[in-house]
Amino acid sequence: MRALVTFASAREASRCSRLLEESGIAISVTAVPEDISAECGIALFVKEEDRTACENIIAENRIRATMHERI
Repeated sequence: MRALVTFASAREASRCSRLLEESGIAISVTAVPEDISAECGIALFVKEEDRTACENIIAENRIRATMHERI
């Protein structure tokens, strides 16, 4: 299972990507799947075991993002 993170803007996605990588969290950049509506077309996949750390980074940095469950 992986977590998919979508963003309100490309700037938010870029900022989150940088912060996660600096924290040692592996990410995979992808387009937002068609079944999810989002304001920004960029999404990040995060391993399930990194989900809590990712959520903490998002909250601490006030990044406008939404987490989705993905297989």
